[in-house]
Amino acid sequence: MILTINDKTYPLQFGMGAVERYCDQMDCDVDDIDIHLASPKLINQLKAINRLTLCGIENGCDLAKPKIDFDITYGEFQLWLDNQSPKMISDIISHWKDTSTLGVKVSEYYNNELLSPEDEPVKKVAKKKSQSEKS
Repeated sequence: MILTINDKTYPLQFGMGAVERYCDQMDCDVDDIDIHLASPKLINQLKAINRLTLCGIENGCDLAKPKIDFDITYGEFQLWLDNQSPKMISDIISHWKDTSTLGVKVSEYYNNELLSPEDEPVKKVAKKKSQSEKS
């Protein structure tokens, strides 16, 4: 999958390189990635989608021949992702699920517990009322 960010194209390559980067940056194990992506807590899910996608782009740039310089900051990437359609997010998640890591398709590794393309990538969480609002 190719992503165009700020008028420049970048390869999105999930796989061991992206998984290793993600796990190092999020201080987790490979078994935790699907939990992060399906997290019911909005900020955790957004962070997981942002970070995993960014790791996939960095991995794709490292593997490209010739290597592609990836000079977009995390904040610039977040802004780009903020302006994408829900379909783009679903496409990225589908691409992740279709990737093979350690010889196993990601969707099989996680026993199909990842978000399906039809699922909304971000679930709305009801805001709890403060003590003053309850009175």
